[in-house]
Amino acid sequence: MSIGGDLTVDWVFKARGPLDPERDRAITVEREELREIIRLSTQTTISNYIALLSSRQTGKTTLLYHARAELLAADFAVVLIDLSVLRNQDEAACYGYVSTQIHNALRSRGGEGWPEERPIIKGPVDFLHFLRDSAERTPSPRIIVMLDEVGALLPEVSDSFFNTIRAVFNSAKGTEPIFRKYLFLFCGAVDLYLLTFGLNSPLNICEKIYLKDFSREDVFRLVSNFEHTGARIQDKFADRIYEQARGHPYLTQRICVILERQSLPVLTPAHVDDAVELMLQGDDNLSHIIRQLELDLDAKSLLREIVQQGRQVRFSRNNPIISQLEMIGVIREDTYCQVRNPIYAQVLEPYLRLTTEPKSERRGVMSAIRHWIHPTETTGFETPILEMPPITSGELVLEEEMRCFKTGSPTCPKNPVLDPNQVFIGMPFRPEFADAYKYGVIPALEAVGLYPWRASDAISNIDVMCKVCEGIQSSRYAVINISDWNPNVLFELGLAYGLSKETVIVKDKRSQVPTDLAGMEYIEYASSDELREKLIKFFRWRMRQ
Repeated sequence: MSIGGDLTVDWVFKARGPLDPERDRAITVEREELREIIRLSTQTTISNYIALLSSRQTGKTTLLYHARAELLAADFAVVLIDLSVLRNQDEAACYGYVSTQIHNALRSRGGEGWPEERPIIKGPVDFLHFLRDSAERTPSPRIIVMLDEVGALLPEVSDSFFNTIRAVFNSAKGTEPIFRKYLFLFCGAVDLYLLTFGLNSPLNICEKIYLKDFSREDVFRLVSNFEHTGARIQDKFADRIYEQARGHPYLTQRICVILERQSLPVLTPAHVDDAVELMLQGDDNLSHIIRQLELDLDAKSLLREIVQQGRQVRFSRNNPIISQLEMIGVIREDTYCQVRNPIYAQVLEPYLRLTTEPKSERRGVMSAIRHWIHPTETTGFETPILEMPPITSGELVLEEEMRCFKTGSPTCPKNPVLDPNQVFIGMPFRPEFADAYKYGVIPALEAVGLYPWRASDAISNIDVMCKVCEGIQSSRYAVINISDWNPNVLFELGLAYGLSKETVIVKDKRSQVPTDLAGMEYIEYASSDELREKLIKFFRWRMRQ
């Protein structure tokens, strides 16, 4: 695919993906939780494992990257494993992948007796033998295994895997001192809280570290990086960012990203408000908290009492419902539960009011709320946000319903509403495609103000076909990776074309193109960096049309 455009802009701010300890040093906020992780990881005796708890997009993975860099510099053996590549994988894939990552990381540090290839690990017993052998071969007195995205595992896989790690902890306390070399650090949100809460939870052996939001001073230091963009900052500009986001790491960085991309010569508090308005029209972080509340009606009910009825609820992590709200990300730690920041308040108040009626809870609530907040606004790409129809007779009326491909009905009971900033991603969910997605697709979409939707990231109890169809119908674009002719991906490609979505086909250079697709244009890439650059060029070219 021939795509024009210049890709020479080196942006300062970054809202997605972990921040590199060296490359992104200027926009990295030093956090006190890092010091606590280092302290617990380097103490002489391990009395507990570590659980780093925080809601989505608050800098947990960045913290792990920085902790790994410091611990490696101190000559500890450290393995950082992203479990998100195991989404929808079975038990054998989980043990196999984790053992491979540990084997490769420890073998690269040297030591005697490491085999050229790791043994095949398919279950708990094999895994325990592998950990025992690896500890004996590793000269370092401490092996720190960091497991990110613990909620990605299927429930049955999670039960087996984390109970096995619990067995490592118990054995280290008793009959097998070799296991004392291991310190496991877990990172997650709602799922990790559930794994650590209660007497029978497999990870109640963890010292919990809750990640706090940025302080006002942190935000001021971050915003000072605008001096590198050539923009002049007016008084109260940084204050306004803090007032709106209250130090939420993603929201703070996202405001900075939006304003940097606009290349304004002078930045004012009013520009901050404009950036917030753009986020309210469509942002995956805001969509995520609504989706999470829809999955936990008890938490949603309590939040309604706090927001709508003004009920004062004392904040306590001993209350599992309050902890769920904290891990979803909608409340902050304080004497009494409060909505985390004004940006969330602008989303939650109308959401909770509109979903009081049962009908509205089942019919496209997220998009209805966004349209209700901004009935006549447009995005930066000149795509209109549909006007919210008037509410009459106590019933919420949404946009015209879309078709159902499964039943042949001319209407879709899910009533998906087009999100102009959403891009459907069709790709094989296998580890070898993780980098292309994480370092190619995600940063490319971020650079042009879009965000991805993947079926594996959208937790629901509906039919998989319905979920995929709803995701495609609610997306403006589709990016489909046909690299290994995966039948599910090819089905999604056909569905995207059938729904008249603007579709970008991508493939790695090692893969052949199916005969039926040989005549179609596609983006070919040899690395995630090349994929990122080509996608950015395509979307910038398309948005100029």
